[in-house]
Amino acid sequence: MKRENHAISIIDRFDLESSAATEFRRLIYNLNGAYAAKVKRAGGEAAGSRGMDITGDRKTILVTSAVVSEGKSTTTAFLGICSAKLKERRTLLIDCDMRRPNLHRLFSMEREQGLVEYLTEGLPSSRMIKKTELDKLDMITAGKHIDNPTEVFDATRIGKLIEEVADMYDFIVVDSPPVLPVSDPMLLANVVDGVLLVVKAGETHRDVVIRARDLLAGSGDRLLGVVLNNLNNALPYYFSPGYSSYENVKN
Repeated sequence: MKRENHAISIIDRFDLESSAATEFRRLIYNLNGAYAAKVKRAGGEAAGSRGMDITGDRKTILVTSAVVSEGKSTTTAFLGICSAKLKERRTLLIDCDMRRPNLHRLFSMEREQGLVEYLTEGLPSSRMIKKTELDKLDMITAGKHIDNPTEVFDATRIGKLIEEVADMYDFIVVDSPPVLPVSDPMLLANVVDGVLLVVKAGETHRDVVIRARDLLAGSGDRLLGVVLNNLNNALPYYFSPGYSSYENVKN
């Protein structure tokens, strides 16, 4: 892995004892339960067709939002870190937001040699996968900047890429563009096992969230739930980490 400008990676800022880490552990637990319930309803066929463990320990999750700046990429990053570091799962992050990619910045990586090169040049997955500082966490970045992402985007080929690398990983998290500006998330929803919608509490209008939910509803029952971001600035005091802190003490 080559760092970009020697910047600090989000891995360096991850605190295992933080309230954020606790919430993401809960989220991964809930995702497992949601996926297992879905597979049970489907009679196990959805998992079996893709080699997935019906317990939910192997799955592909798409993370999106209604509009920009709601925290979807940070959510993707923390899901990956928690999966690799706390659950010790082989985890892959894929940045499918070719217009405004952010995962490479969060992990201080170079953007090039990623998804764009796969779609335009046929770059093999073995040359796309980048190692992070965590042994079990890898990434496929968005790739080089292009002026025409709409013409390049191909959900079917991205689905084939996911299938190609699925046996190498226990958990795959896909960071996609927001739902309202472009159609990419609706198309990508058909090649993953579940979708998470990130909502910034106190800022995203209710009607905007409803519209995003309705658009994602076209992907069947893949919408697993909502990740509520920005709780400290929007919800009552008893949702604050300080209110329910449980710190380690020496005596």
